[in-house]
Amino acid sequence: MSKNVPLKPFKPGNKFKEWKIVETVGEISDNGAAYKVLKEKLPYLLIIQKIGHDEILNYEIHVLQEMAKVFGRHILKIEEKGQFYYDFSYVVLTLVGKTLNDLREYAPNNKFSRGTAVLIAIKCLQAIEDFHGGYHISADITG
Repeated sequence: MSKNVPLKPFKPGNKFKEWKIVETVGEISDNGAAYKVLKEKLPYLLIIQKIGHDEILNYEIHVLQEMAKVFGRHILKIEEKGQFYYDFSYVVLTLVGKTLNDLREYAPNNKFSRGTAVLIAIKCLQAIEDFHGGYHISADITG
């Protein structure tokens, strides 16, 4: 695939290897995309990046592999990774569950209680501490 040709996105119901595409996660760019996928009815995250634009993805894979050696908690597990022909690099990661925004929608008045908010903050800070404890710094901490 030429570096100038945009990435052709998957559609829900398509298959990538043994992974069934469920939905797009976030924005699709000309160079990459993320998808919620299923394998044996279990949900995962598939991230793809065009070859030539995959330096960050390859670095993130390296960081996850190194972090998994040191910390078990708060680290996504790599289920599969590789290159698909000469088109793109990919990684399939375990999902950790619903997003905080999804969970908030189930809370009374769409708000967490003070106690729940404090527990969430503690868990988030522990995850950031684990990540930085492995001597990695992220400029993109999102929820």
